[in-house]
Amino acid sequence: MLERITTYLKSDACIYRSNVADKHVFIDIPMKKSHFWSPQLHFEILKVDNNSSTLKGLFGPKPQVWTLFMFVHFVVATLFLGVGVFAYVQYRLGERLVFPIAILVALPLIWLLLYF
Repeated sequence: MLERITTYLKSDACIYRSNVADKHVFIDIPMKKSHFWSPQLHFEILKVDNNSSTLKGLFGPKPQVWTLFMFVHFVVATLFLGVGVFAYVQYRLGERLVFPIAILVALPLIWLLLYF
């Protein structure tokens, strides 16, 4: 199965970019049509016995998109903790809490917007 897929992906009939590593196959959109948000197909070929194989795959964002998504989550969470400490200090000093509370409300809303 892996030989047949590799042969097709290297042929002139295939318009997609591909990479094969061990039993993992990665197929990307052609470079002309690709952009940062373009998905990719990743599948693994698992040998069941001498006559059959199983394909397990995932069609979704590239790893760079997931990394960016998690980095933004980390930044929002860190800001939330930092502004929470700032709000506590302002409260203990008897200062105004309008700005820290507004930011503490806005950050979870930003976090929710990441999913849309």
